[in-house]
This record gives sequence, C-alpha cells and structure tokens, in this order.
Amino acid sequence: MSLDPTGAGRRRWTMRWKAPLNAFQIAFEGRLTPAAH
Repeated sequence: MSLDPTGAGRRRWTMRWKAPLNAFQIAFEGRLTPAAH
C-alpha cells in the first residue's frame, strides 16, 4: 500500500477483522464451495 508503507494499518485491519472473516468463511464454506466447483 503506497499510502501505508509500514503496513501498520493493514496489520491492525487484519487483527480487527480476522475473527469475523474466519467465522463468515466457516459459516458459508459448505454453501459456497460446491457452487465454486
């Protein structure tokens, strides 16, 4: 990210959203995976 050369913002964003995104992926994995194939 040119606006965030140190990557600190991305690291904070990842820490903030990792759990919800993982929960979303787990919740919809069974629904989306067969559709992708």
